[in-house]
Amino acid sequence: MSKFPEYTHEKSQEWFNRALNAIPSGVYGHLGPSEGLFLPITKWPLMSDHAKGTYFWDVDGNKYLDFMCAYGPNVLG
Repeated sequence: MSKFPEYTHEKSQEWFNRALNAIPSGVYGHLGPSEGLFLPITKWPLMSDHAKGTYFWDVDGNKYLDFMCAYGPNVLG
């Protein structure tokens, strides 16, 4: 058992699959999951919902600390 939370991303994966029909690679940005991010994409959210300060939330309601240098909040406005 990990001391770190294990999040699920069912809704995020569903939204990503929907985005594949409208956006090349399914996401805006560099190194999208369809282009071989070299990370286990089942462990990370593919779609975010909102952000506040240094935190952001995915569409499944999981809260994260933004270690991507505000890349997510900049996109979210």
